[in-house]
Amino acid sequence: MAITELSLDSTQHLVQRSRAGDESAFAALVEAHQSAVFGTVLRLVYDREVAAEVSNRAFFKAYEHLASFDESRPLRAWLLRIAANEALNELRSRRRDSAHTLGGAEAEIELEQISGAPDPGEIVSRRERSDEIRDAVSRLPEPQRVAVVL
Repeated sequence: MAITELSLDSTQHLVQRSRAGDESAFAALVEAHQSAVFGTVLRLVYDREVAAEVSNRAFFKAYEHLASFDESRPLRAWLLRIAANEALNELRSRRRDSAHTLGGAEAEIELEQISGAPDPGEIVSRRERSDEIRDAVSRLPEPQRVAVVL
């Protein structure tokens, strides 16, 4: 059975154990947050295999920087920010790679102008705002929720 949510106390306890080198504690944190991290990354990169790779890199980076995590803040938000940053780095890297194969910096500028694609940071902001709205609507009583959705 997968862990879906951890209490604040158990999360803090697992973070402390992970900082002390307990790999099973960090594995429990990964299990509790892997679907949220994967989902966030997938919404940015639109490729399941790439999302799995980026999610793994995000958890690895989180493990490396666990000592800098501020326990007064939510772990989930910290993990999702790392995951989003890793996804954006992946998108930038892919854009750079495609620009090099098409003729360097000039081609990159032309691709940006042609595609008219929004900035990845803007995409993340919109998705985060959308998630916040969806969460707020889900907390409404059913009659109000139905009215808002309609």
